[in-house]
Amino acid sequence: MREELRRWVEEAAGGRVVASERGFGGGSRELWLLGVRRPGGDVAHLVLRAETGTGTYAGTPFSLGREAVVYRALQGTGVPVPELVGVAPGGSALLLERAPGSPDLGNLDGAGCEAVRDGFLRALATLHGLDPGAIPLEGFAVPATPEDHARDDLAVWARLATDRVEDLDPLLAFALAWLDARPPTAVARTALVQGDAGPGNFLVHEGRVSALVDWELAHLGDPVDDLAWLDVRVAGAPGAEEVFGGTAARCGAYERLTGHRVEPASLRYYRVFVLLRCAVTTSMTIGRGGGALGLFGYLAAHHGFLRRLGWALADACGVAVVPAPHPGPEPAADPGAGGLAPATTREILLERAEADLAGVTASLAGDREARLRLNGVLALLHHLRAFDRLGPALDEADRADRTELLGAGPAVTGEADGIPGRLAAEAGRAGDPRVLAYLVRRADRAAVLWAGTRGERVRPAAPRPRPMDRRRGRRLGGPVITPADDSFHEPTSGDRWFTETAWYSFWVPERRLSGTLYAWFRPNLRIAASCVALWDDRGESPWEVLHHDYQWHLPWPDGDLADLELRNGLRHRTLEPLTRYRVAYDDRDGVSLDLRFDALMAPHEIPTGTPGQSHLDQPVRAIGTLDLRGEAIEVDCLSMRDRTWGRRPDRVKGRFRSGYTSASVSADHGFHAITRHEGGMDAVVAGYLVRDGRCADLVAGERRVDRDRGRPVRVAVEATDADGRELHAQGSCVNRFAWFNRPTNIAWMSLARWSIDGQEAWGEDQDIWSLASWREQARAGSAS
Repeated sequence: MREELRRWVEEAAGGRVVASERGFGGGSRELWLLGVRRPGGDVAHLVLRAETGTGTYAGTPFSLGREAVVYRALQGTGVPVPELVGVAPGGSALLLERAPGSPDLGNLDGAGCEAVRDGFLRALATLHGLDPGAIPLEGFAVPATPEDHARDDLAVWARLATDRVEDLDPLLAFALAWLDARPPTAVARTALVQGDAGPGNFLVHEGRVSALVDWELAHLGDPVDDLAWLDVRVAGAPGAEEVFGGTAARCGAYERLTGHRVEPASLRYYRVFVLLRCAVTTSMTIGRGGGALGLFGYLAAHHGFLRRLGWALADACGVAVVPAPHPGPEPAADPGAGGLAPATTREILLERAEADLAGVTASLAGDREARLRLNGVLALLHHLRAFDRLGPALDEADRADRTELLGAGPAVTGEADGIPGRLAAEAGRAGDPRVLAYLVRRADRAAVLWAGTRGERVRPAAPRPRPMDRRRGRRLGGPVITPADDSFHEPTSGDRWFTETAWYSFWVPERRLSGTLYAWFRPNLRIAASCVALWDDRGESPWEVLHHDYQWHLPWPDGDLADLELRNGLRHRTLEPLTRYRVAYDDRDGVSLDLRFDALMAPHEIPTGTPGQSHLDQPVRAIGTLDLRGEAIEVDCLSMRDRTWGRRPDRVKGRFRSGYTSASVSADHGFHAITRHEGGMDAVVAGYLVRDGRCADLVAGERRVDRDRGRPVRVAVEATDADGRELHAQGSCVNRFAWFNRPTNIAWMSLARWSIDGQEAWGEDQDIWSLASWREQARAGSAS
């Protein structure tokens, strides 16, 4: 901490700084967590925010001095805020009591979610119920008309966009003009609004809202503005939808608390306004070279905000936008060769750089800011690769779209990107639907180039999966799988449901015996769980099978996933990354095993569509010994393992059915299919086919199941891979086990004898149902 800051803190707090820790902030201001020992010996826990002079909001109306006015005004009003300790001369620093709690919403149960939601909405209702004239808000403009409730703050953002953003995106010019021309003409009351309300800007302590924080954007305006912020923030915060529910429920609860109706048109208007503020802020940060996320992280976030702004405008205007088709994610194919173009040297170098940076990022577990900056560089590498493949086609699509809108003239040929700002502003004031539709499609196209980075993930329509390159251990054009993926991953948030899993299967066909070895870990809850199950053809429920040991609340293990032991007797070791594993188990009551799993091919990544979440599958050979209550059983089979990490809540709402099916004739011949029940069929949505040593993704197909009282008896998979090869597989189930792998799922696990392209193989079929779906079918008398 700078010495002058320390001296001021000690003077303002009346004590000596005995502890200081640099906190993580948005980069606009310094953030310090302090301990100050006062003359009586007590240590006060304080938060210091200080201007750096280089932040995004430096020199704007959104100053720390203005924020201090809000904190001072809200003391004793019933709105939970930290106590203001002091403001440095000129508003260069702000000192607050540290409120208990954290912004993390990931560790709340059902009752906790309800309490936090109700507590936050009550705090917001209390804030909006204050009489602005009765609290000291020096320097805050009071809106003179209903329209001024929006226009006063809009004028501030318009000046920032004009003065501080070079090459203003035409969508922002459209939005500014549209907002200025259509402010709500009716306002329930003039209120102090937080101006950035929602997840991330309030603290939770012992299941209750302890404080609202971050008031730099506060102003006098329309309360609906804060509800729109809540909508936008809930959509972008892990676990927040589980806490707050949908927009209608939130607004209904707010209306009951305040007695004021939330007009849908006003909410749509302010959603546009909120996203405009976000996009202008990221534009300003980019102009300054970036903030805490680094330049590239802000570029990715900016395009995500622009895309959301475009669709919010379309919703507010009632304009039905037909998304422009995007080129697929793969390089152009050579029709004569019948295959895909080989990876370029530049692409291979980018992939190597991504892999190296991913390893560095994983090693920086304790340095959040460094990790975010490195993730920003990874975002740039993703973007460059996407631009290399898709940039020319997207530029051509945009040019064609502009030509259709404007005709072939200077407005098209003279603008390298978008349309002139003056034209966009005129169209925004008029609410021109054709210009808006073009700008939405343009933002969509730009966001494609940042898909899978820190920006919002936008997946091109119906992408064609890529074949596997076994030498490099990844799907061509997909995420790189590295040895670091054999270890625990840094959680992407404080969400309690962030989960890592490791699963292995094996079987002894002559005994009709199957086994599953499953472990999952929740780092934010510091708990682990594990299931070891064995079954044959003489029992299907957990209390009938040969062995069932599922323990849900094991202590967090010492060590990493690469070498650890759980309290239930399961030990997992990585012998060779991505290639060889050893799993041992001893329940100390007559059941033990020691198995080695050797990879038959590189791991196969399944795209999840969610940043920070992955699923990989790998066929393996399982070799070892099972001791079943004194009987030694040799194991030697071709089976499967999988690894996942990401958000996986215990409860999955709704009705669904899916399948997870695999079998291998040999290392060079086998398949894996993941299916989803939709439209009356089990459609293949992911998987691969290996034939003659070549692996390619499944791109279409169907799984059909014959049943007896709902239980699978025979299974058939007909599918096509990315190379156009057809898969024909038929399996007969020889055992089954009703496994509750999650509290709201039942998975019928069946060992099956397969015929794959006329060759015999052994494999497994997992027939997965939500309990709601199974119950509905079973009570109706059939599960088909």
